Amino acid sequence: MSVAFPLRPATPGACLTCLRGAVIAERAMKLWRRCLTIVPVLAGLASAMLLSCGGGSSSGTTALGIPTTLFAVFVCQGAPPTATQTPTPTKGTTKTPTPTPTPQCSPMATSTAICVPNSGSGFCQNVPTSLQFNAQGGFTTRNPKEPHAYRDITSSASTAWNPFSSNANFPGQLQYVGNGVLVAFQPGCTCFNVSDAGITSQTILIGVNQDPATCTIACPQVPTPTPPPATRATPNGVQADHGADATP
Repeated sequence: MSVAFPLRPATPGACLTCLRGAVIAERAMKLWRRCLTIVPVLAGLASAMLLSCGGGSSSGTTALGIPTTLFAVFVCQGAPPTATQTPTPTKGTTKTPTPTPTPQCSPMATSTAICVPNSGSGFCQNVPTSLQFNAQGGFTTRNPKEPHAYRDITSSASTAWNPFSSNANFPGQLQYVGNGVLVAFQPGCTCFNVSDAGITSQTILIGVNQDPATCTIACPQVPTPTPPPATRATPNGVQADHGADATP
């Protein structure tokens, strides 16, 4: 920046004052230019931090407790559980009940009896002609505090209900009619299981028109599933083992 000085001689004090003013003005302009450069950069960094932390949008964020990988299928007798409603505030506007994790279904089904409708058998006087079961999936999660979660998969699109075909060892015959309900149409011992994503449940023995305790051949079983250890994300992104109890 150039500064014009008077043509006529000035006193030394006056010239010194002019020089100081010129230096101050030049420094002020440099500081202003520096602010013009730094402020947009800081604003961009702040926006990036908000987006990475989920402040800009909730899409793309994943709750750590959400089930991620199916590791087992369980079958229990009875109707599927009623879906849990979203918790609503009960005390003031900020108090919300903590949702209770779904427990593993219990007791798991092993054997039971059913009868063909209108069979006229004396055994069938007090035996149902249809059976209600529910299937539950065991999932791992990304939350070390709740490493395993359980969800009803009775009517999921990927769930298959598998009554055994009639054969010499298991002459009885069942038919799956939906929502975990099985009906019988041929007497004898038989079995069924449930599968999802290539994972099979325990196999349940069914006595059609007879007590399953009188069946002479047991249903073939798959190995009992063992919940895998939970994993948690470390700062460098590597998954670390975190052993925990199977019940959330």
